[in-house]
Amino acid sequence: MAYSDNPLDMAALNELFGDEPEFQRELLQEFCQSSQAYSDEMLQAWEEKSFDKVCSVAHKLKSSAGTIGAIELEAICQRLEEAGKEQDRETVQTLVPNIQPQLQRIADYVAEIISSEL
Repeated sequence: MAYSDNPLDMAALNELFGDEPEFQRELLQEFCQSSQAYSDEMLQAWEEKSFDKVCSVAHKLKSSAGTIGAIELEAICQRLEEAGKEQDRETVQTLVPNIQPQLQRIADYVAEIISSEL
């Protein structure tokens, strides 16, 4: 899967929430603040080798990622959710380490957006 430089599809965000920059900024900041908990939860689930928990966390994060237009993260979470359901150890082991870097890309991008608006 090739990744774009921009981790968010801002057109999708605008389509979902309209042209309301203040609301979008708050939504993105909230995602960045809460996403670390998802990342920690995912790592813990995998350390416990709990496919059910991996699947559950991936589902929650996939929904949140889709809401903010984080298409690449959403796709990773979709694959993780499927792998968790299938108890596909190799795929889960390959994908779990991709969560944190994706979240960091999003956080960096959001910080860049906010700083450019100041």
